[in-house]
Amino acid sequence: MNYIVLDLEWNQCPSGKDDEVRGLPFEIFEIGAVKLNEACERLDSFSCYIRPQVYKELHYVAKGLTHASMEVLESGRQFTDAVTEFIEWCGQPGSYRMCTWGTSDLIELQRNMSFYRMTSPFEQPLFYYDVQKLFSIDKEDGKARRSLEAAVDMLGIGKDIEFHSAISDAEYTAKVMSRIDMEKVGTFFSIDTYHIPESPDEEICVNYGTYEKYITMGYLDRDELVRSPKLLSTRCYLCGRMARKKIRWFTMNSKMHYCLAECRQHGYIKGRFKIREDENGKYYAQRILKITDETGAEEIRQRQQEVRMRRRERRQKKKK
Repeated sequence: MNYIVLDLEWNQCPSGKDDEVRGLPFEIFEIGAVKLNEACERLDSFSCYIRPQVYKELHYVAKGLTHASMEVLESGRQFTDAVTEFIEWCGQPGSYRMCTWGTSDLIELQRNMSFYRMTSPFEQPLFYYDVQKLFSIDKEDGKARRSLEAAVDMLGIGKDIEFHSAISDAEYTAKVMSRIDMEKVGTFFSIDTYHIPESPDEEICVNYGTYEKYITMGYLDRDELVRSPKLLSTRCYLCGRMARKKIRWFTMNSKMHYCLAECRQHGYIKGRFKIREDENGKYYAQRILKITDETGAEEIRQRQQEVRMRRRERRQKKKK
């Protein structure tokens, strides 16, 4: 299997969010990609500018980051032609895995394709490698998220081309990936959620060994999602036994929820899930269950105490 290391550059509405075109908050204007073999050896590259069709003036953020001018972009290709060629360059479906720095590029690629009514070529669910996460797992603590340039510096990779063009960032990401121990971190793939599960049978539950991720189907009713027994379950992902809740699920901001449970065999399990909304207005959640120690358990207790204090303060204000 090959790896397709992808990077995109995009523009947004220059006059602000209120004027953006529905369904296209970010318009892609450059595709850069590097193809690696299973040994992370460089095979080929793809680079293409795309002619803007929606936002024909660069937003100040894009101006500050990109090296391309609107004059250069006007000579680019039509989006559908460029993406069709890119997909063909990637190879047969199932013969490659997409790799990106961070989690945004594949979402924006699929969103732009949907805007132009293009059919997605990707298998669903879409498993990919977030190289930023893999770098952290292999080289740091698994929690830090470094910038691409910081990772390049940490690995002593020569900076012979400028950052912030799609092809240069794809090249640098490929070089970082070639220095990652894929045998060590290759099981920690990420799951794209642009297309969420449509039914209970399609829901995703992955045991990574050190934690479990569960992605629900979409719900029209947010409260129905939050009451879902499967979402609220704290079954131990190591032994399969139901872990007894020490602190039931609670929320700090209506989106992020936490709980603490205890497995008789494996100890404390901390849980969290976040409510999100997809492109079609459906609510879904991504839940993480992870074995933790007393320090991790105390963090959950402190969060719960903070929520209780906030509620107490609100009640006192109402009385006044």
